Amino acid sequence: MCKFKQGLKKLLKDEELSEDEKEAVAEELTFMFYTKKVKRLIDKKDTRELYRHREDQRESPLAFLERVWKSEIEHKALHQDQLERIDRDLYVALKGYMPKHHMFTRELLPPKKDRTKRANDICHEVKAA
Repeated sequence: MCKFKQGLKKLLKDEELSEDEKEAVAEELTFMFYTKKVKRLIDKKDTRELYRHREDQRESPLAFLERVWKSEIEHKALHQDQLERIDRDLYVALKGYMPKHHMFTRELLPPKKDRTKRANDICHEVKAA
């Protein structure tokens, strides 16, 4: 988070950023972008394919999650509580599927407390900059 804070300060002052600072700022801004997309889905301002309406009914919950939510998962912007609100059928299917395949849901979808902590850290760093 320190590189993000340094990079943000320099960015606001229109100064040159190091590669580490560029990477940290880009990572956090990307996270914020995908978090905003997820919020629009929760608020029903956007739509996404739902698990119950998938074309291939043989598609596993994990395959569906990776196909439909790939970007959000890669940027750790989708969390368990959000998925449950957006696509409850997929959430329930994953909760049953993952343990049977010796996987943990939190490996793909962090719990709400992780999102809250990261968002608070970003807000704190932005205010401090």
